[in-house]
Amino acid sequence: MYNGNACYEANNYTNILYYLFNSNINPHIDRMYFSCNSIIDKPEELLFSVLEKNNYKCKYDRWVERGAYDRIKRYCSPTTGIEVSILYNRISSCSTYPCIGIIIYRPDLETIDWFDTICNSIGFETTLSHVELALDFSPYKYEIHEFFWKHLFLKYHRGGSCFYKGEFSTFYIGHKRKNSKSVILYQKKIEGISTLRLEIRLNRSFIKKLDLALDCFEKINDINLSDLISFKELNHERLLKHLKWKHKSRLSEYDDIDKSLYIHQLSQIPSTYGGVVDEMFYMKKLRYINNRQRFFDDMPEANEALFGRIRNVKFI
Repeated sequence: MYNGNACYEANNYTNILYYLFNSNINPHIDRMYFSCNSIIDKPEELLFSVLEKNNYKCKYDRWVERGAYDRIKRYCSPTTGIEVSILYNRISSCSTYPCIGIIIYRPDLETIDWFDTICNSIGFETTLSHVELALDFSPYKYEIHEFFWKHLFLKYHRGGSCFYKGEFSTFYIGHKRKNSKSVILYQKKIEGISTLRLEIRLNRSFIKKLDLALDCFEKINDINLSDLISFKELNHERLLKHLKWKHKSRLSEYDDIDKSLYIHQLSQIPSTYGGVVDEMFYMKKLRYINNRQRFFDDMPEANEALFGRIRNVKFI
């Protein structure tokens, strides 16, 4: 018998593989954050002076609405176009925080090495705390966006996912402060071209495991993304078989019609929850489903289509 839905899904999956094989993919560091400690009074003034002597131009200097610092000052290098923000005036309730925070946007290795040299020369103690790896897929395809939302899995992540600003606007797996890593997916226009951006945000605990620091930042290129993310799908047949076994005593009490209705209800668990991250999170809360990983299968063709393209890429 002709199964229209199965045929549609097969054709759609073929299209997804085609897009993954043929999309333009631009890997880069979107931004990085490191902190500085110093024993001198008002160390930011010394840093501002060094930046301005090296031709960095101030774009603005303003108050910060929330966070550990009262003010943020933004500079731009007219030579490289790279922008830098300095967070300073640490608030009194955050006395354990470093005295300065530095954010570099779209950095290159030369700029990072320069900052490392400058900070060392003026006696700052630096700690790399946050790095955002970015993959830009262009041209934008809704089908790819939807596929990532349904099947992208962040390994060793125990929570669910969330949307900001509505479905398919900004999709988040993880928490940028509570987790060692997180993933964010959103549509973005770059030079007038609509792209799909996949960001992998690495926090201090993960960076520490990599033994990554300013003076060896090229190690970021050694990260194997297949160790962090993959595509998975729920094996509904395997899950339904397990649920029927767990509910066999109740099923034995029903007649054929009620049994069919109950099995249909079981088959909807947890498919109404959308992507694999939320499905796995939902199953975690059900006491009769343990070892939930066994109900999710890798998608080898999709994984190879993606990782075959980005294997050995250079982010910086």
